[in-house]
Amino acid sequence: MDVWQRNVHAMDVWQPDVHYIGGVSRSLAVARMSMEAGARFVPHSPNPSFVAVFTLHIAAAVPNAFQFMEADAVNTRQPPDGKRFFTEGVLKIKDGKMKVPTGAGWGVALRSD
Repeated sequence: MDVWQRNVHAMDVWQPDVHYIGGVSRSLAVARMSMEAGARFVPHSPNPSFVAVFTLHIAAAVPNAFQFMEADAVNTRQPPDGKRFFTEGVLKIKDGKMKVPTGAGWGVALRSD
């Protein structure tokens, strides 16, 4: 958290990664700091896994979350929808938007295979 506090006024866009920063609570602490600094909050989520699911939930809870989410830095023609890991395409983009999963827990179910 020290790194974020030391750089609070040096950044216009804050991109914590829920996986690397230590979870949802720490991500939300960084979100609060970004709000106080008047910066955009755009969590880092480079792959279609649980990290993206966590990021969707966090972004939905943060008032200064930027309107765009990092989806896939490699496959830009047909971004993955999450079906490789989950039973449904929970990361499906429709009309330029993704829905936050609303089922039990994180709202997703892992494939059995």
